[in-house]
Amino acid sequence: SVLFIPTDAKNYQTVRAAITVTVVKANATHTYFNSIYAVYGDTLGDLVISTDEEGEWNWEDDPSTPVGELGEHIFKAIYTPEDSKNYNSETVEIVVTVGKAVPEITEPDGLTAKVGQTLAEEQLPAGWAWQDAAQALTQAGETEVTAVYTPEDVQHYETREVLLTVLVEEENRGCGSSAGAVGFLAGAAVLCAAGTVILRKKRD
Repeated sequence: SVLFIPTDAKNYQTVRAAITVTVVKANATHTYFNSIYAVYGDTLGDLVISTDEEGEWNWEDDPSTPVGELGEHIFKAIYTPEDSKNYNSETVEIVVTVGKAVPEITEPDGLTAKVGQTLAEEQLPAGWAWQDAAQALTQAGETEVTAVYTPEDVQHYETREVLLTVLVEEENRGCGSSAGAVGFLAGAAVLCAAGTVILRKKRD
């Protein structure tokens, strides 16, 4: 109830009256990401709407809904407060920007070459190319070289630069490619048999 006290108490009476007060739900205070970055192939369920632990956020569409093609898309999200008896739910619009995805790859392995060769002489699987195919391999041992993977679907997937390991071996100059070959080195006969190098002095 309320009490009315007139200014002119001499001529007017004080009055008490009952008043009905209607209390409505309040709007909750919350935080959310009004702009979210996604990659091609994502679904709404992959995206985080908010890190606010008070209340619950859900997409209006099913979580399995794809985010779509590259570019900006608008989706609606619904906020449900913990105290839903006293606070309102709210629906907001969120801008989802879709970019290219990074493809999964299988890196080539077991790559070998000879000292003096260029990378162009070492073939890579389909989709792969050397960043600098003219690069010469001048030292024996393992070396890391940059290769580029280009996916078939370049519209939706990024190219990737990867360091590949190449085992560079010294070239065997004493023997030919065939076992049992004979050559001459500094006046000696060179016999290559089953990978063994044998020096025999030449007869006069």
